[in-house]
Amino acid sequence: MKPSRIDSTFLKSKIARRIFFLFIGCALLPIVVLTVLTFFHVATQIKTQSLDRLQQSSKTYGVSIYERFLALESDMLFVASTRLNNDNEKFDPTAFGKPFQIRIQERFSSLHLIKDGESPQLLFGSDSLNANIIEDFSAEDEKNQILLKKQNDRPVEVYIVIPIEKNKSQKSFLLARINNIFLWGLGHENILPPMTELCVLGQAREVIVGSFQTNPELLQKIASREGGQDARQFEYQDSDREEFLVSFWPLYLKGNFQAPNLTIILRQSKRDVLAPMENFKTIFPLAVLLSLWIALLLSMVFIRRYMVPVEKLKEATVHIAQRDFSRKIDIKSGDEFETLAQSFNTMSSRLNKQFNALETISDISQTILSSLNTPQIIQTALMRLSQFFESDTSQIILFKDPKSQLAFAYNYSADQRIENVEGSIEITKTDTTQLQKQQYIIRTDEEALPTYLTDFPESCMKMFLQFPLLHNKELKGMINLGFKEQSPLAEEDRDHARQLADQITIALSNADLIETLEKFNWGTLEALARTVDAKSHWTAGHSERVTDLTIKISRIMGFSNRETTILHQAALVHDIGKIGIPSIILDKPGKLTDEEYHFIKQHPVIGARILEPITAFADVLNIVLHHHEQYNGSGYPEGLKGEEIGIGARILAIADVYDALISARPYRAGWVKDKVVELIQKESGSMFDPEVVKAFLRAVQ
Repeated sequence: MKPSRIDSTFLKSKIARRIFFLFIGCALLPIVVLTVLTFFHVATQIKTQSLDRLQQSSKTYGVSIYERFLALESDMLFVASTRLNNDNEKFDPTAFGKPFQIRIQERFSSLHLIKDGESPQLLFGSDSLNANIIEDFSAEDEKNQILLKKQNDRPVEVYIVIPIEKNKSQKSFLLARINNIFLWGLGHENILPPMTELCVLGQAREVIVGSFQTNPELLQKIASREGGQDARQFEYQDSDREEFLVSFWPLYLKGNFQAPNLTIILRQSKRDVLAPMENFKTIFPLAVLLSLWIALLLSMVFIRRYMVPVEKLKEATVHIAQRDFSRKIDIKSGDEFETLAQSFNTMSSRLNKQFNALETISDISQTILSSLNTPQIIQTALMRLSQFFESDTSQIILFKDPKSQLAFAYNYSADQRIENVEGSIEITKTDTTQLQKQQYIIRTDEEALPTYLTDFPESCMKMFLQFPLLHNKELKGMINLGFKEQSPLAEEDRDHARQLADQITIALSNADLIETLEKFNWGTLEALARTVDAKSHWTAGHSERVTDLTIKISRIMGFSNRETTILHQAALVHDIGKIGIPSIILDKPGKLTDEEYHFIKQHPVIGARILEPITAFADVLNIVLHHHEQYNGSGYPEGLKGEEIGIGARILAIADVYDALISARPYRAGWVKDKVVELIQKESGSMFDPEVVKAFLRAVQ
């Protein structure tokens, strides 16, 4: 095929003309309209959202100012209630601690005490006090007052006045000049949103504090919206004709103070708000126009050559890449495109089957390998193998000892029941050799079946599929799948089954290894416990008895299996540190000296040090270390008390004391059970945790 030239001859085709004009109508025109609408919509949305954010910010800022007034009032009330009840005691912020001192310094410029007929007394800060400020507040008003004092060339000073009722004959007041930086949140503690300017107006529309100048238009718009009829947000122009977005919020202080109301005004430059749209307005139309022209040019080149069938093939290919094999191509063109579509549908169907098989295999493998429990592995494997291969029955045979031919057989029947049968399975050397050499074996009823297959739990099987389970070239067992009807198995299905057999072998080997390690772990713990008990015949069996009682208490208290296992481990080795204590001390028939008792008190520390290198016992260390701590803090080695002692150590402490008292020792005979129980009840809340004592009493009943 010769390369296409850019001309109009391809438009003679109805399909080509339809696609071309459809492209013009459905692509060019909507994109242009959408571009224009998007620009104006985005600009409007940005402005609206900015106004909403500005209004929320003004409200938030106003609430913040009000909360700061309340915080200042609280600080002054605290000073008045704690320090000014004694006329002879000078106020000293350092007496309240450094945090309070820092807070006072940040919030107040000065603090004065004013009494009737006396000069103001400076309590804190600078000596300067506006001479007219005392005349501005009402001595008869019982409300706390906020005063705003206008200065000629300085920011407005804000004062807060709190009456102190010492006695009825003489009135006293605390007067504080507020730090403007703290109150308004400007300067190094600026709490305004970025690119936002602030102005606070007083009740007479005077500027209290601000970062911009007001003008009559701004004040008029604020006045027209103060009643709450309209939204407190608008646009206006300043004296330089620059446009701004403005929002304000009235701050009513009279509910809690004798004070004028304030108006919080925030504004943002409209130019700054819409700055992102400037580049958008310039670049986006050009980019869209260029893209449309390129698309139009390419469409003219390729529509004539490929048209609709290729588009359909392309869409189907995309779905294949996304592993969606359900899409079918329907092309009735009567040419090579129709043949190609049929071939594509056949390929998609086969890929769908292959990927479904691989996903099922992966799911089975993940389920099997994620478990370390042999029965669960076998159950999952049997069920999923039967479902995947649609067999009528399945069986896993595991050799306990290949030399003695003793094996376990796990059978899965069509009614989804699993049976565990243990017995002797006859398998000849020839059968063993055959299973070891072949990856799988297909047997039919026309052939001589091995003895172990003739005893298969399901009868009337016409075909068997066998997979040996090999580990280090040694036959560990086999998988047998039975089918009532003979049907050919695809090579890929047999390969998948072989992969599953290998995964099952690995999973079973891992489970055996974990079970062996767990037995070894428990054997090690029991050996350590017996090592301690063997050091002195007086403590023989002590660790086992303490362990039994500890487990009973933990189960009564609702411990999980893992928590109970940790307690089980800790109880077995709780006295392992006694290995480091001389036998002459352990078996001494008389009272121990202070030095000897000091040795005895070291055995929890020694025990924790012995177990520390064994990472598997990390959860056990604190229980061993603290099992002689007492609930009231009088125990050892760290003197912990209450909840500072782990719950495991609190349980072990009671079990340990109970068995120690009830058992004979070289220096005394064993106590009777009732006496020991009475002692433990008596020490509830002192030596022992009361909740653990309750569980203990149930355990020994």
